This record gives sequence, C-alpha cells and structure tokens, in this order.
Amino acid sequence: MRKKIILPGLFLLLGSIFTSCEKTIEFNLNDIKSLIVVNGTLNPENQIRIEVKKSLSVLEERNFYETIPNATVKIYEDGVFLEELAYAGKIDTFIEYQDYGIEVKHPYPVGFYYSENIVPKSGSTYKIEIACIGFDPVMGETKIPFPVLIDESISSMETKNNDYGGQTIFINAGVNFTEPINENNYYRFYAFAKRGIELKIMNNHHYGGGFSEYGSYGNPENQFNPDDFIPSDTIVEMADFTGFLASYDPLLNRNASTDILGTESEFTNMFSDELINGKNYTLSFYYLANRPLYTEFGEYLQTDIILETISEELFLYMKSADRQYQTSHNEFSEPTPVFSNITGGLGVFGSAARSYSSSVIGEYPMDDKTYVSYDSPIYQNN
Repeated sequence: MRKKIILPGLFLLLGSIFTSCEKTIEFNLNDIKSLIVVNGTLNPENQIRIEVKKSLSVLEERNFYETIPNATVKIYEDGVFLEELAYAGKIDTFIEYQDYGIEVKHPYPVGFYYSENIVPKSGSTYKIEIACIGFDPVMGETKIPFPVLIDESISSMETKNNDYGGQTIFINAGVNFTEPINENNYYRFYAFAKRGIELKIMNNHHYGGGFSEYGSYGNPENQFNPDDFIPSDTIVEMADFTGFLASYDPLLNRNASTDILGTESEFTNMFSDELINGKNYTLSFYYLANRPLYTEFGEYLQTDIILETISEELFLYMKSADRQYQTSHNEFSEPTPVFSNITGGLGVFGSAARSYSSSVIGEYPMDDKTYVSYDSPIYQNN
C-alpha cells in the first residue's frame, strides 16, 4: 500500500517564488551622460564643414540640439595629420510656449567646424578625432568615392486626360550612366526643373494664378489662344517643380524587394548597385509640370540632374534613418536603430562625389531671345 506524502515546505517555497515584489529604483536624469554627435559629409567641391553636437535623451523634453563650441576637432588624410578645424557659431534662442501665454526662452549655441585650406580628394581616406572636456572622445573615418559620370540625360512631355475633365502634363525623365564593375557603389540623386515662360504669357494670362487661366479647362473666354498670339523677345525663367517626384524604376522604390509587379510605390532617391553592377543603366522617373509649354514661342523646360556617388557609411546611415522615420508612427513595428560610424559617439562622417547633367524640352538658349530671372529687378519692375 502506497503512502501519500505531503511536503508543506515545498508549497511554501513555490509560494515565495511566485509572490510578486516591488522595488523602487531612484533615477536621476542628470546621471545620463551625453555623447558627442557628429554630422559631416566631405565633398571635393565644397569646404569641409563638420557639425559637432550634444546628444539629447529621449526623456528630455527639449526640441533643440546644442552645438559643442569648445571641442578639439583634428582631421587626417590617408593617415597624415592635416590641421585642427576652426569653429564658427552663434547663440540662437528656442522659445518654449507654455500655458497661459507664458514664453520661456532657451539660449543655446549653434555652429560648425571648418577648414579654409583643405580640399578633399576622391580616393583619399579622411579621419576625424574629436575631444572635449566632459565627453568621451570620438573618431570617424570615410573614403571619398570617385564620381560616376553621366552618359546622357533625357526628358519628354506627355499629356494625359485626368479624372476632373481636364489634362495632366507629365515630364518623363531619366539619366543614363555606366556602373563600374567589381565595385560596391552607392548612389543618391536629385532632380530640379527650370522653366522659361514667354513674357506676355506670364503677364497677360495670369501664369501664377491658376492652371485654368490658360490651361485645358475653365472659362473659354479666359483661355490662352496660341493661334493669334504675337510673342515678345523676352523669356522669364523660374523654378518649375511642384515637389512631386515619382518612379516605376525598381532602384527608386523603397519597397523594391516586395514590388514584383512594377507598380508605383514609395519613392526614394537612394540606391545601391546590387542590381546593376557593371551595367549601363537608365534611371527613370517622372514629375508633373505646373503649366503647358509653348515651345513655338521660345518657352522651354530644363531638367537638371545630380548623381551622387556616396560612401557606404553615408548610405547605411541615410537608409536606416529613413526606415526609422517610416516606422516611427507605427506602434506595432520593431524599433529601427540608426547606423553610425562614429566610434565612442553617434552620427555619421561620410563622403560623396557628384556628376551633373541637364536635358531640355524646347530650344534653349535662343539667339533672338532675352532671358531674365523671375526674381530679378528687371522682371519685377516690368
């Protein structure tokens, strides 16, 4: 016959294990040590300029970042010390608006470190060392890439019927380049547009007042009729972008790995050579034109493109910062850390090299036309 054995001590032990307890941990915000945050991109075309700031804790409720004005910033080229960067800055003021109309002013330093003597060179490796009392020393390194030359840029205009009974004007553009073989390259590109508008059209048909004044819809009496128009000899030049860029190109699709049908998706201007290494490639995109284009009267539309070859660390930093921004308002997404190549601190020390190209719809410049800027006194006093 088996005996039932009761072990009261075991139940007491289990009870003590699963009994919850609380412990108050004192936390002082001042115990959080600030780090040096570096933000600098070297470019062979520009003066060296490095921002050195103080990190901000997520528990702090400030909306401004302080520059560290008393740091020592040394720069090296291919292992050889060049110089200590100079500082230029000022005191700015952040105004905090509180309840009952109370304003609290927070003065803080803003500025940057620079060199007037150093001209960065593609192919060279640059290192910065930063030290300041009260902070851990930091270091960052980057190798400036060589620019990838643009073979050709193209643009064309296409008009489509829209859902509002009118028409939408698309500018289809692209840039062709040959990607170096057996290299890991990273890119960022920019596009800008400049338009030349015939002076009398600009003045007499309310160019800035709305598409319907002489566009494809609106009151027929107000519409511009090119058949009986006598143009002047002056073209007014102004920026044309609406701020809208889009693309079906897989390299410019933020979600390219999941977009297998070639549909339009979220646009990004950063890409790697993973899909095009060693190939000749035409990067394509489009944007909307603000107004019709009358090339027969000397009007034109110019698309300017900058193709930047960027260092790997700058690419990783920007891509991770972009992912963090995209997921910052999604409470179900996992936190996205931002890449940094700053040892001992935060931020990025990267580099880039640029190539330029332009394409024009219409004829520009023309010998029998005078070109004036929209912002110039010549036009404003017209």
